[in-house]
Formats: sequence, structure tokens, C-alpha cells
Amino acid sequence: DGDAGRALNLASALIKVAQLGVASPAGLASPAWSTLNEITPQGPALLEMRVRRLVGGVAPSAPHTFNRRFFAIAALSAAGLFAAGAALAPSLHQFTESLVRLLS
Repeated sequence: DGDAGRALNLASALIKVAQLGVASPAGLASPAWSTLNEITPQGPALLEMRVRRLVGGVAPSAPHTFNRRFFAIAALSAAGLFAAGAALAPSLHQFTESLVRLLS
């Protein structure tokens, strides 16, 4: 869904920002900068992964959105269970009272 030119611009910006962290004096660098360029045993540096994803055209998965239909079904189900529980409460009370008398 993304634009290839936009992806290249974003990749270029990521590289420039990472270079700012490398060019700054060691005492002023933020600990967050090291995670961009740090290669871990699990794979390449975060910066490299982001640039490859942007240049390769692989879009990150969309975050899960709020589904109104699911919410409506869940709300109706909860209301139905509540109503059924309220309707069955006297019968359940009678049943438990009978069990208590039987077991006493």
C-alpha cells in the first residue's frame, strides 16, 4: 500500500538519524542510540531491519483495530447471559436449598 519513493525517503531519514547518534560525543549519546546500530545474536541491527523493510516494500502488519461487530455480539451475549441468570436464580436457589436439606 505504500509509495516506493516515500519508503526510500524514510529509509534515508533513518540512516541520517542513526548517523547523528554515531557522530555525537560518547558522553552525550543516549542509550537508545545504541539499539539502532547494535547487532544482536537474534539478528541484524534494528536500523538495518527497518531500512531493509522499507526498501524491500514489506509493509508492517496493521495493528488490530476495534471491531464493532465483535463488540456488539459480545455485549448482546453478556446481556443474554445476565438475563438468563436472573431468570434462573430462583430455580437455582431452590435446587441448592434442596441439596442442603438432603445432605444434612
